[in-house]
Amino acid sequence: GEFLGEGGLMDARRDIAGLQDFPEAGWALMPHAGGRGIATEAMSAVLDWADAQPFADRTGCIINPENSASLRVAAKLGYVEAGRPAFRGEPIVLLHRPRKSTP
Repeated sequence: GEFLGEGGLMDARRDIAGLQDFPEAGWALMPHAGGRGIATEAMSAVLDWADAQPFADRTGCIINPENSASLRVAAKLGYVEAGRPAFRGEPIVLLHRPRKSTP
């Protein structure tokens, strides 16, 4: 029953080139919940669901380049770097993940 964090897909409309016309994935954990695979497990379920939907051929996400834990989660989920634009004057890593085919 303890709150560990949240994750999912959104249409944040951030006006970032390379993050338009498809859902943005995001996750955040409470500090005590990190390093236990929770974000990877939760987002795997979200992306499995998204892969079965017809609404987009990929998803994207943005991560602070200093957030090595989230970059590792993104890599495990199949995200690959698509650029390093600035967002609100700060550097970010833009990542894309193509929709996987479902049986």
